[in-house]
Amino acid sequence: MRVLLVRRPFLRLFTSLALCAVVAAPLRSDVAVASAVNPRSVSFAPVTLVRAPHATHTSTLYVVGSVKCLRLPCLRLYRTHDAIESTIDPAPTFTPVTMPPTSWISGRATGSLLGLVFATPLIGYALEGSSEPEVLYATFNGAKTWQKLKIPSGDFIAGFSTTGNHLYALFLNCKKGNEGCVNFQMDHATLSGKKWSGVNIPFGSLDAGSLSGVLSAYGENVFISQSMKGRALLYVSHNGGLTFTKSAPQKLLSVAGCALTAVSAKEVWAMCPTGSLASIQFSNDAGRTWRSLNHKLYGSTSGGFFATAGYDFAYVDTGANPRNMYRINVGARQEHDIGELACSTTESAVFVSVFHGFAICYTNGSSPHLERTINGGVTWQRVSTTSTMG
Repeated sequence: MRVLLVRRPFLRLFTSLALCAVVAAPLRSDVAVASAVNPRSVSFAPVTLVRAPHATHTSTLYVVGSVKCLRLPCLRLYRTHDAIESTIDPAPTFTPVTMPPTSWISGRATGSLLGLVFATPLIGYALEGSSEPEVLYATFNGAKTWQKLKIPSGDFIAGFSTTGNHLYALFLNCKKGNEGCVNFQMDHATLSGKKWSGVNIPFGSLDAGSLSGVLSAYGENVFISQSMKGRALLYVSHNGGLTFTKSAPQKLLSVAGCALTAVSAKEVWAMCPTGSLASIQFSNDAGRTWRSLNHKLYGSTSGGFFATAGYDFAYVDTGANPRNMYRINVGARQEHDIGELACSTTESAVFVSVFHGFAICYTNGSSPHLERTINGGVTWQRVSTTSTMG
């Protein structure tokens, strides 16, 4: 699994959340629980979506939303459930939970929140910072409360991923001047995050802008993508980050590393931006070989999205209308033209199963709203984002 938010160059680690880096108000890093909210019906504008792994027929989805308020940031966190095998599932209802401590940053929709990931429906992590992630919070009760976790002193979090029982993080120190970022450390911890341990990994010293920050893990298999001096580099560990092997797969060549999603010990997806377009690659042998999958042009800056949906399926929204939705079926070696998502821009999208998915949609400059499909992207329906509490 990966943090849906750890992507692309280092200063764009969490492109689904971070908009632009500007001077921030001081982080309230000593606050563990957000203030309580008043019980009433409140509508919210969805900002980003986070899927929690599930082992049952019901999935859990967390939604960061923006509400009208007098004091910034006006962010709230909501939880909903989805019956992933149903084709007549009722519209989801949203239960307010506690937003991790967040400070307002001008021009950034999520303020100081740079990353949000859930290892289970109840255990999640929030990465906070003004420009790079430097504070880590955790919840162990489904976002009822949050607590600050200790990380190595002085480090930034360049990559972060979870499995069912472990955390993996790529820590680094960025020196002043022209020395770039050095002292890369691949650490792991149990889900409690109380004790980190690990080893140095073979990155050497490089400029922060050339580090993709892409880290994905499944079990003890850890994958890190990097682009450096026109070369695609892939680091793979099969022992929880204790040792790594390095390869240079030409198909992972990109402008700033590939966004990786490990869905099993051997199966890994890669979305590799090549400028205004992006290639989609798939490996079924733990990154030894890669196969190009998308035949339609996918623009990483066109307002569409790429989202995995289990082991063998993924969805691509090309961002162009009409008929902009495609389903990739790895097992059948096919790509199907399945329908249309009528959005000028899709800011965040997740599929909780092969057929059930959600997307945050912007249409002609309007406020964002939530769309949902329960038939694999063939049709989409607008979802009311109203909670009984604000």
